[in-house]
Amino acid sequence: MHGYSDRINHALAFAAKYYGLASGPERTMAYLAHPANIAIILARYGCEDLTVVAGILHRVLEEAAPREREELEAKVLEKFGPVVLATACEVLEPRHDALGRLAADLVDDHAEIGRA
Repeated sequence: MHGYSDRINHALAFAAKYYGLASGPERTMAYLAHPANIAIILARYGCEDLTVVAGILHRVLEEAAPREREELEAKVLEKFGPVVLATACEVLEPRHDALGRLAADLVDDHAEIGRA
């Protein structure tokens, strides 16, 4: 049986530190487990470590407010390198507009979750 690499372990620790810091009804266990679930899916499809690491980290960057994202990108670049950062940034679906407000369609989703 194969385990996962130190690089993937480091990415999971990074995600745990920087992902899901805010609280609220949308921060369920399924939400918090998302980076690990992405890693499992990518590993099952035989993706290389760099892709798995980028998959773990993309959601951390995606969830960051604009003022925090630049700092997080710098940390990802320093710890994981330019290939991981570029790959993670390629698949982002930003959750905030240019002013840092939550995108309108996400506000509706969060309202639904709060009513559940």
